[in-house]
Amino acid sequence: MKIGLPGLVFLVLFVLKLTDHFNHSWWLVTAPLWVPSGIAVTIALFALAMAGIVALAEGRARRKRRGF
Repeated sequence: MKIGLPGLVFLVLFVLKLTDHFNHSWWLVTAPLWVPSGIAVTIALFALAMAGIVALAEGRARRKRRGF
């Protein structure tokens, strides 16, 4: 079983939080778990938006060629 960098950072922050060496909120402690997912979702939404823009541009170009 492999633990990636976000998992390792989470475990370190988790242990530090439980031992009162790190007094930040639990949101910050769990951030290494949800930040990579947020980045992946952002990239996916950007790719989807770009695909939509390309589809619209192709549709307009097709209509221009037909004379509409």
